[in-house]
Amino acid sequence: QTAEEKAFRGNVASGRGPACHLANLRLFDAPDGTEPRVTLYRDKAGWCPYCQKVWFQLELKRIPYKVEKVNMRCYGEKPDWFMRM
Repeated sequence: QTAEEKAFRGNVASGRGPACHLANLRLFDAPDGTEPRVTLYRDKAGWCPYCQKVWFQLELKRIPYKVEKVNMRCYGEKPDWFMRM
């Protein structure tokens, strides 16, 4: 891994930097340690148009959020914790 790749991965892991499908947390300008009030339940494949619309709005409005990735039915069963919601 190059220094640039390490910096990119570090930004993604900390919820900072540009939008990325790999991110599980986005904080924008919120202080480190902030627990986002919004959870985006997104498909693992990353191509669901409904998820993308919500994702784009969260990014555009810079709303801190965390991501939970869930299988789409065509890729297998959804997790039990998701089905209980």
